[in-house]
Amino acid sequence: MEEYHERLKEVEEKKDKEAQNKLDNLEKEFPLEDRILAIEQMKAKERLDKELKELEETQVRFNPVLIKDIPTTTKYEWLWDGVIARGHGTLLSCLIKAGKSTFLRCFLRALYDEEEFIGLPTKKCNVLVITEESLSDWRMKAPEFGLDVEDYNLWIVKPAFYGKPSSKMWIAFITGDVFNFCILNKVDLVIVDTLSRFWSVDNENDASQTNAALSPFEKLKDNNMAVLIIQQGNKAGGLFGRSIRGSTEIGGWADEVIIFSRLDGDNQKSRRRQIDFYGRLYDSEDKIVIRLDHDNTYITEGPKYQFSKQVRKETLLEIFKKAVIPLTIKEIRDGWDESLYNNKPSDDTILRYIHEMVEDKVLRLVDEIFSTKRKTPRFGIFDKLYLEQLTANDQTPSVVHAVSYDKTQLTAGTGVGENISIEPTVDETKGISPGESEKFLKDTKPYYPADE
Repeated sequence: MEEYHERLKEVEEKKDKEAQNKLDNLEKEFPLEDRILAIEQMKAKERLDKELKELEETQVRFNPVLIKDIPTTTKYEWLWDGVIARGHGTLLSCLIKAGKSTFLRCFLRALYDEEEFIGLPTKKCNVLVITEESLSDWRMKAPEFGLDVEDYNLWIVKPAFYGKPSSKMWIAFITGDVFNFCILNKVDLVIVDTLSRFWSVDNENDASQTNAALSPFEKLKDNNMAVLIIQQGNKAGGLFGRSIRGSTEIGGWADEVIIFSRLDGDNQKSRRRQIDFYGRLYDSEDKIVIRLDHDNTYITEGPKYQFSKQVRKETLLEIFKKAVIPLTIKEIRDGWDESLYNNKPSDDTILRYIHEMVEDKVLRLVDEIFSTKRKTPRFGIFDKLYLEQLTANDQTPSVVHAVSYDKTQLTAGTGVGENISIEPTVDETKGISPGESEKFLKDTKPYYPADE
């Protein structure tokens, strides 16, 4: 070991001696004035290079082009058809704990498989996720969502910002670290989840701060990368972008906005969500209702209008038309087939809809039966009478089940005759005539909660 150090010292001394000899030769060859001038010129060049670099980082790119000379783009380069495209920015806004992390992982899996996501095609691509979650959480949940595959170029990074970064640090991070990594690894999509955890903005309602923090992403877009920013929504909600937290600049920056939220009135454990798209790329006509299946894939259940009040009332009417006996609220809900009629409303909601339909003379109160020592109303179609018990001559059975008849026709499973004209009234001991329905409404007006 001592011999090694001695040899190393000899080499260094030899280098120093050679360097000194070269310097002495230069001093002999060039006058002192020339040497001083050369040193000053070298320092001046270093200063100029530094100033040019700073100017390049801060200058505004100004390169006007005649409209006829702009290259014609025949189509967008979609990564998620209609929603995320190369060279464009997309914003996903959702409330805290609404399921954005699950939504993101399901989307990333759909990208890898190039499967439709919420009914829209996707394309496999290289992805960088700038996340607030720990890397261990991503690794632990990867098998659950099918992200633990060898050939998926999905990079995860958690920025080491221990506190709010300065504007200069933030710009350097996006235009330097992120940009250079994306160019080197041919990243197609950059995802930031969530933006407010990282950016340099102190006051999210300040438009100038927000715009300054979003500007660095333009460098990624200019280089044909897609950018997906995830931001929490505000608790007050609102339509047409008002649910996005902070300044309107963030919504204005995005070419496409996705609003992801729970269904109105849904309980905390519901797996249904509603999603709305609007912007320059894709503008859906109505909110779309999706449901998280048990295999961690989202099922598109259809436009939100299918879950609206009017459609539910139409569903109720269809159920009553199929029924051959009057129905109680419990019987309606127990028999509600969610595979045919989508999500099942509560008893209170069904009762409210029925009362409205009675007032509109679509349904009527048929009778009341005793159930657990209390009267339970049964309802039916307004212009149809229902009887479970007929008293007629000896040839007619005393009990006929599942019988229904209207003003002009009587039909029964036991073969009771047809084309018999019967007025729509019921024996007072057996039921309530249509006129009694209005009195029932006045006497039993319930308190109606909000729609589910």
